[in-house]
Amino acid sequence: MKLLKSLFLIIFGLTSGFIYANPLDTMFDKTRLVLEESNIPPALLQQAEAVVVVPNLMKGGLVIAVQSGYGILLMRDEKTGEWSHPSFVKITGGSLGLQLGVQSSDLVLVVRNRRGIEGIMDGTATLGATGSLALGPVGGEIGAATDFSAEIYSYSLSKGVFLGISLDGSALSIDEVSNTNFYGRAVSPEDIFAGKVITQSESLKKFKELLTERSK
Repeated sequence: MKLLKSLFLIIFGLTSGFIYANPLDTMFDKTRLVLEESNIPPALLQQAEAVVVVPNLMKGGLVIAVQSGYGILLMRDEKTGEWSHPSFVKITGGSLGLQLGVQSSDLVLVVRNRRGIEGIMDGTATLGATGSLALGPVGGEIGAATDFSAEIYSYSLSKGVFLGISLDGSALSIDEVSNTNFYGRAVSPEDIFAGKVITQSESLKKFKELLTERSK
């Protein structure tokens, strides 16, 4: 138990420094680069109800592995098809088994229904076959497919070596602290997705332009 706690503190320290030691606005430059490199089929993004982008998801361990990362969640308006302003999110998790190493991954989750988003907003969302949000094939297994049926598709670009990579059991939740810091006041994800917040971020504007172009 002490080993798991120590590993979590190390990984959490690395990722929290990534988001809090820099202006939150820089997050959008990083997520835009991740989206550009993800090579997600436009046919899949056209079906997306929401998109989660987590740059620099850190995972490390020796038998016991922990992972932590911060990113953004955007929802598509059901009527207009436009993408919302982002809510900041975080991924945390731990696992037991044969696993060794340290890894940084850029992660994109394409969510195809509203049920998955509701779990994230109320803090009950867990990823993987045994969680509340089932992950479909990873990007490399999708190929040129156009018949997408899974609830969530995941794409990742990994840096480093890790034996036993998995998102199973990881918790995906709203990062309320970052939402408050970015928008200048305490704000719920529901209000963010309903357009009740204002931001003049040029970096965010460029990210949303790219996402809109990729999901037409």
